Amino acid sequence: GLVICAVAAIASLWLKAQLPMITMYNAGHDDALQVQLASSMLNGDWLGQWTSLTLAKGIGYPLFLVAVKPLGLTPVVASQLVYLCGSALVALGLTLWTRRIALGTIAFVVLALSPSLFGTVASRIYRESLTPALAITILGLTLLATYVVARRSPTKRWAAVLVLNVVCLAVAIAWLSLTRADSIWAFGACALIAIFSPFFESAVRRERAIRLGILGGCGVVAMGAVWMSAHVVANVNARRYGAAVLDGFGGGEFARTYKAWQAVEAGDPKEYVTITKAQRDAVYSVSPTARKLRPYLEVPPDTGWLQISCDVVGVCDEAGVWLPWMMRDAATSAFPISNEAQFQDVFKRIATEIEQGCSNGKLQCGRPAPAVAFPRLNQIDPRTLLDYVLSDVGSVLNNSEGVDPFGNPPPQSEPVSGETAQAWKRAVNGVPDRPMTNSWLSVTTVATPIVNVLGSVYRVLGWLLLIPALAGIVFGLFKAGRYRASALIAVAALAGFFVHATLIAAFGIASGPPAIDVIYLRESQPYLLLGLAIGSWLFATQLMDLIQRRKSSDEAAARTVGDADEPDAEHQQTLALER
Repeated sequence: GLVICAVAAIASLWLKAQLPMITMYNAGHDDALQVQLASSMLNGDWLGQWTSLTLAKGIGYPLFLVAVKPLGLTPVVASQLVYLCGSALVALGLTLWTRRIALGTIAFVVLALSPSLFGTVASRIYRESLTPALAITILGLTLLATYVVARRSPTKRWAAVLVLNVVCLAVAIAWLSLTRADSIWAFGACALIAIFSPFFESAVRRERAIRLGILGGCGVVAMGAVWMSAHVVANVNARRYGAAVLDGFGGGEFARTYKAWQAVEAGDPKEYVTITKAQRDAVYSVSPTARKLRPYLEVPPDTGWLQISCDVVGVCDEAGVWLPWMMRDAATSAFPISNEAQFQDVFKRIATEIEQGCSNGKLQCGRPAPAVAFPRLNQIDPRTLLDYVLSDVGSVLNNSEGVDPFGNPPPQSEPVSGETAQAWKRAVNGVPDRPMTNSWLSVTTVATPIVNVLGSVYRVLGWLLLIPALAGIVFGLFKAGRYRASALIAVAALAGFFVHATLIAAFGIASGPPAIDVIYLRESQPYLLLGLAIGSWLFATQLMDLIQRRKSSDEAAARTVGDADEPDAEHQQTLALER
């Protein structure tokens, strides 16, 4: 098992090293933003000079770039190493709980050679290349923590192992939450494993209660680490930029304003548009602060952010899901803003004026959306949501993550100079002199022929084993011991994936067709692969047990027939002697 896992790990790293690094210098809201923040950190200037984007996204990935820089590794290889370590922890946890090396080996190989590791998004210098590694690491550490708790003993060694495990788990959870604030689905999946773990094996009720209590304490410590890390970062931001904001896009006064604006009832809803022109006009009528944004929000079609909406989803007279970014740009254009405190104050005034309009009847308002750029719950059609979820699952099983859904031109490389090149060189190891600048490279373009074969194998086996894997999980739930343990782990992993897929599908209803969603599903794709791998193993073991029982039954029946035939022979011999 160890030899097979070592070969798979080496092959995974070798394949990763063959792929070109994708450096999107022009992605000012994504890759380039993260690199610029890391560059400022390495210069000792925290996140650098304030702009409306400085606190718009979490600092987890810039921190990762800072941590990797002294090691001399490229960020994509470093994230691959983290991913493989997390996969090894998962394999170890499965092996310990089920006492089956084969299952741990299968899980590691399936995770280590996943084609999505070698696609376009995984080759970008962006947070989507790190979040799958952190998510699978959290799952592996959770499995080990539950096993350590189940094997507790009053010794210092046991306590030290548990403390080390919880500390690593807390760091991984905190890092993921600082990288993507919407990763709660992963925490939910790990919580399910913790809740299920007392039922992995036979135990009395008191013992199960004790285990749950210890695991609950571990969870409190881990969540405390998340709160502490967020508190520290927010305080640093407050001293540097005047506002204790951690995520200036999904939280703070901007998020409050956007959700309040989206809750205004005016006009008819429009596909892929979260705040329609009728809603904007209604708010302009009651909010003097919002009216100052009007010249920068009501622009001709096919210009600015509207051009992006037109190119991606075919909506050319609205900014669609890109309206939040357009609104942030409008605020800095309409008001003299030089720090985050002033930025937050502008949107605080708009939110207050909208809420006053709702309370005094000048505006008709409903319930706000759960998050920025999400549709309101009453605008989500269950059938459409299900179609999006199934489409997303199909895209993941088809391994289409590396395929360009927008028909962009072939990959290009060009020299980059000036401050942009210096920032990238300062923050990113291994940046080539003529880097790839195209944001989408198909799998057949980026990867080696080996990866193409891997993609075909995963695609065929994914669809072929889907139903047997689900059947194996159901069978395992009704078994005892290692079968139930592995089935419950698979249920938790699949639950995490489908919760994430549902959230992404809801976002897709507001933002655009499901082709976009697969980019964000990379984070939870390892959970789907793990669930299907465990389910397939369960189905195979159940099938082999059934064949073995059938064979044993046939052998027993043959022996019974043989025993029944012996008296007849003796009787015939007796009759012959008598004659």
